[in-house]
Amino acid sequence: MNLNVVMARSIDEPAFSTSDDMVNWQERWCNRCVRDVELRDGTGPGCPLPLVAFQDRTPAEWLRQPDDSPDEYHCVMFRDERDPGPSEPRPIPDPPGQGVLFGRDGWERPCRMFADTRPTSAEVAS
Repeated sequence: MNLNVVMARSIDEPAFSTSDDMVNWQERWCNRCVRDVELRDGTGPGCPLPLVAFQDRTPAEWLRQPDDSPDEYHCVMFRDERDPGPSEPRPIPDPPGQGVLFGRDGWERPCRMFADTRPTSAEVAS
């Protein structure tokens, strides 16, 4: 993920009301995420999403949760360090014995949802 791209997609409002909220959220999410290992090891910049949040913006990859949720946001890019899977999703293999008309290259991408799809009160039909 590129910091400039993440910054351009972000929402111009602070993600957290206090720095303590940000630190607590990072302890529950970023401190276990494989995308932030470089920062914790001191070998690289790590994930750009917290950097955007430190600039009083909300990354588009953070989905706001209902009021009764213990976390204010869920990060769609999160992957636990203990997750045995590959770094990125692999394509689903073709079923055995099925012919393939077209190659999949260039058509398959990781499935990520960047926006809440629930209708707002203005969108609900009366």
